[in-house]
Amino acid sequence: MHRGVKITLFILLASLLMSGCSQPGQAIDPAESDEAATPSAVVNVTPEANGTDSTISKRIEEPVPVTIDSKTYLFPVDDSHNQDLVHAAQTSQGIVWVTAPEMKNSESELDRVPLEPFVFYLHESTEESVTIPNSKPLYKLPLQDDDGNWYFPSGLYGGIRNHVLIDTYRRKPGMAQPKFCELLDLDLTTGEAKTIITYHDTGGFMFDVAIDVQTGDVITVQGTPIEADLANEAHVYHTATGKSEKIQKFSKGQGRIVYWIGNKSFAAPFADIYN
Repeated sequence: MHRGVKITLFILLASLLMSGCSQPGQAIDPAESDEAATPSAVVNVTPEANGTDSTISKRIEEPVPVTIDSKTYLFPVDDSHNQDLVHAAQTSQGIVWVTAPEMKNSESELDRVPLEPFVFYLHESTEESVTIPNSKPLYKLPLQDDDGNWYFPSGLYGGIRNHVLIDTYRRKPGMAQPKFCELLDLDLTTGEAKTIITYHDTGGFMFDVAIDVQTGDVITVQGTPIEADLANEAHVYHTATGKSEKIQKFSKGQGRIVYWIGNKSFAAPFADIYN
């Protein structure tokens, strides 16, 4: 074989060895190679951490016990940091309950925000283990308001015929106090919710609720700080009609609110809406 031919063959062989299996113009970036090898939806699990580390699966259900009428029910929550967002109340149609949806920054109570709206469910069964599959959805809170505040539930009250009261608050991450609180009336027969009142109960503001379970009337008193005093304004909301009216005369004391509509007086005991 001629010397020139040998040199040519040697050059061709060296070129093939250096090029490997890659196609021309398709150089692989090391970072892209790592991403291709480990898709973002896949979590690597070491034998030591398998099934025990909360970072392995962000959808681990940890039941929260809630006692209702001397009976304890277990409600699901995906992160133990969000147990305070589980609320439940007995109603005429079953247990209405809510749990935390998928959340961001659950470790920080001030910085956490929901990635999905809070959904309220109805559990009609006698099963003590309450789950989403054995319940049916009733009502969904908005995710945010027009000002970018996130909605959170803060309590349920279910002793009014076919209604349940939903107490909520709105805030942005990092806010120590809510921007607004809102009390809602959810009609269990229609699934429609109406705002009873938007209120403040922090920063010097006072707020009281009394409920007459016989008539379904909800009495609210909002105290607004003015200098060294409080200016109180009271309203009565009628769940039977969905209408509200201002109360001109009322008094608070002995665990109840006494109020007048026209010349007739009524009395309703204070209610805890933060369950």
